[in-house]
Parts: sequence; C-alpha cells; structure tokens
Amino acid sequence: LGEVRRKELLKYFGSLKKLRAASLEELAAVPGFGEKTAQSLYAALHELTPGEAVNTATGEITDIMEL
Repeated sequence: LGEVRRKELLKYFGSLKKLRAASLEELAAVPGFGEKTAQSLYAALHELTPGEAVNTATGEITDIMEL
C-alpha cells in the first residue's frame, strides 16, 4: 500500500490495533478500497511470520532482522 492508503486506513480505524481487528467487509468499506484491495490487505494483516513487525507509525511490515 502506498502512503495515502496507509494514512486513510489509520484515519478510518484510528489505530493499528483496530485495523488489524477489522473484518474483510470493514476493510472494503474504507473509501478508496475495493474488495480486491481489502482481500489483499486482510491476508497481509493476518500472515505476519515470526521475525516480522508492523511499524505503528507507518503501517509498514518490517523484517526485524533488517533493523
């Protein structure tokens, strides 16, 4: 996701915790998001592997071994 969409998500949900708890339908309801984008985002939010972390300021997923 680009910066504009990441900001829209955080604005819409208010926090990364609420974003991660959102259903597929809730993600698809975000302005500018369609079903396909919502499906990809939902999958990405629920597929973190050990060693990955989410930057709460930007919403980006980072491999902690690269920090």
